[in-house]
Amino acid sequence: ASTWWGFNSTWASDKEAIYSTIAVYYKRNPIVVKNVDDYKNELKHQLFYAMLNDRLTELTTMADPPFSYAYAGNSKFVRSADVSYLVSVVKEGGIEKGFDALLTEAERVKEHGFTSTELDRQKTNQLRMIEKRRDEKDKTESRELMQEFVSNYLYDEPLIGIDNQYELYNSLIPKITLEEVIKISAELLQPENRVVLVSVPEKEGVKIP
Repeated sequence: ASTWWGFNSTWASDKEAIYSTIAVYYKRNPIVVKNVDDYKNELKHQLFYAMLNDRLTELTTMADPPFSYAYAGNSKFVRSADVSYLVSVVKEGGIEKGFDALLTEAERVKEHGFTSTELDRQKTNQLRMIEKRRDEKDKTESRELMQEFVSNYLYDEPLIGIDNQYELYNSLIPKITLEEVIKISAELLQPENRVVLVSVPEKEGVKIP
C-alpha cells in the first residue's frame, strides 16, 4: 500500500483473477429509512446512480474505451457506515487510464450535473420497474424477500411491501427535482474516508502500478 495520486491505495495480485479492476470507495454516514422523507432520499440516490451508470456505459462504446465495464453505486458497509463507490474493469496495463476516466466522469457530474432529459428517462425507467415488480410479485424470488428480512433485522429498515413501494414510487419520484439529485454527487470525490483498491491478475507481463 502507499499514497498514490493523493489517495490512500491498496493493490493486490491474484493468481485466479481474470481481469484488472480498480475501485474507489468513499465511506459515509448510513442512509437511514424511518419515514417518507428518508425513503425519498433513497429514491434520489437510485436516480443519481442510474444516470451516472448510463454515462459510464456510454464511455464503453468509444473507439478506444478507458474500461470494458464500469459502474457506480452505494450500499451498506457496516451498521455504522455506508459506502459510495466507483468501479471499473480495465484491460491489462489500463489501470491509470481507467482510473482517470472514472474520476473525470464523477467530477464532470459534480461540476455540471445532469440534464432534465436524463432525469426524466430514469424516472420513467424506475416507475416501469416498480410496476413490473408489483405485477409479478407472485414470482418474487425467495432471496429477495430474505434480503428484506435481513435488512430489517440488521439495520432496522422497514418492511414496506411491494404494493406500498409502488404507491411511494408513484407519489415521490415525480416530485424529485434535478437539483435534489445532483446534490448527491457531493458524496463522491471526497478527500477523507477514501480508499482505492486495485486488483490485477498474477501472471507474467502484467505490472502492478
